[in-house]
Amino acid sequence: MMYNCLVYSTRVYNIIAACCRIGIIIFIVVYVIATRYYPGGSDFDRFSKGFDWLHNYWCELLATNTKTREVNTARPIAIGAFILLDVTLTMCWLQASFLFSRASAFRWLVIICGVLSGISMCFLSSPSHDLVINITGGFGLTALVLVLAGLRKRKFQVAFYAGIACIFLFFLNTYIYYTGNWFNTLAVVQKISFAAFLSWFWMIAGIAKPAGRVSQ
Repeated sequence: MMYNCLVYSTRVYNIIAACCRIGIIIFIVVYVIATRYYPGGSDFDRFSKGFDWLHNYWCELLATNTKTREVNTARPIAIGAFILLDVTLTMCWLQASFLFSRASAFRWLVIICGVLSGISMCFLSSPSHDLVINITGGFGLTALVLVLAGLRKRKFQVAFYAGIACIFLFFLNTYIYYTGNWFNTLAVVQKISFAAFLSWFWMIAGIAKPAGRVSQ
């Protein structure tokens, strides 16, 4: 009862939508700032200086040490940015659940999978990086597919096909990472994918209004 009242409040919907977009903006700004503090080093050039946008991965900003075993001074800033991203994406998934009626099981599945994806992302800087990526990606992909069903039903065609593009980029990243094919493009593909997903969440924040009656 309390949940139904909460998610069907216009004011709460507007607050969550605004928080999603503000969170995305702040994350981008803080993460770009973190790149300025990265000492340098990548898989392609261990002795390069600074963050190389063509060859460094986002997760390298979370590492304790760089490829040259220097202390990574960008790490505290990057961790703070990712904590903010976790909270922001959790709100984005809650926002996306508004595409479904209050009686729909899809609403709860989107929220549960979205929250679990966010929680698992908190361990991205741990030694079990690959496992965390797989768990986070699995829950996130499940939530995304469910949201696509809602977008299709509500006839949000642009957001629907944008979501399809995000799924394609997700599998492209996975293919490159695990096969090693086109590996020199992975860092760039990763950043394009990140931008695509954040843009999609930005879009969802503006259109995912409650499917049923909204109380004032």
